[in-house]
Parts: sequence; structure tokens; C-alpha cells
Amino acid sequence: TSKIIADIERHVNWRFSDDFYFISYSTKDKAKAELIKRMLQERGVKVWIAPDGIPQGRDYSMIIPTTLKHAGNFVLILTENSAKSKWVSREIDTAINNSSTKIKIILANGFMLNQLNNYPNIEFYINKIQVSYRYEDLIQDAATFDSFMNN
Repeated sequence: TSKIIADIERHVNWRFSDDFYFISYSTKDKAKAELIKRMLQERGVKVWIAPDGIPQGRDYSMIIPTTLKHAGNFVLILTENSAKSKWVSREIDTAINNSSTKIKIILANGFMLNQLNNYPNIEFYINKIQVSYRYEDLIQDAATFDSFMNN
């Protein structure tokens, strides 16, 4: 594990002991994930996102769980696409089982929390999430984005 961590830290050019955000999303929603990443980085936050955070030649199935175990903040961009994703489901599971990770949900593409019953693979994990943010509100209102970062 220490070799994996060292490889990732060299690749991203920051240390896992730093506070950072892990962004979970469906590749079909990559543009939204990239915008959230950019907005966080503009506020001086370190962000880990696949595939950018994966060193060349490394296996996703080794890198992602290792990174998640060290993330202080887990951001899920929740859309119908991500709700169907097995990778996203695994990432949510790992984040929730890490008691020191803050879970933050961004609802995008019109997705509503009451739709979770259509996606039992993730409903189990996030049905108790109390706070979520609408993507449109985050990208249009700096105060809402600041609230998102501080919760």
C-alpha cells in the first residue's frame, strides 16, 4: 500500500496527509465533474478525480480504494448515469465505511433523492444523507458553493 500511495502522491504532486476531495461520477457526466473540480481548485482545494489521479500503468481497482481511504471529502455527482454505475456504487461503499470522510451529494441532470428507490444499488448507501446540493445552484451561486465546501 505504501508504494501505491507514494506513486499517487508523486503523480498528483501533493500528499495524502493533506485534506483533499475525491470526486465520484459517471464518465458520461465528466464535464460536470471537471467543472466542480475546477471550482474547488480555484478555492485552493486539492482534488482527486479519475482518470487524472491514476498514475500511468496502475490499476484503477488498486488506486481508487487506496485514495478513498485517505479522502477527507467524498463528492458524489448523482445522476441517473452515476446511480447505475457499479464503480460509483463501490466508491460510495468505501467512502461511507471510512468514518472520517464527509459525504457530499450533488444532484445533477434533474436527479432527485426520491428517485433513489429506482436504484437499490446506491439507495442502501445514501438513503440517510440529509444534505444535498443541486448542481445548477453550486455553479451559479458562490455562497451556495461555499456552503457546500464548509458542510
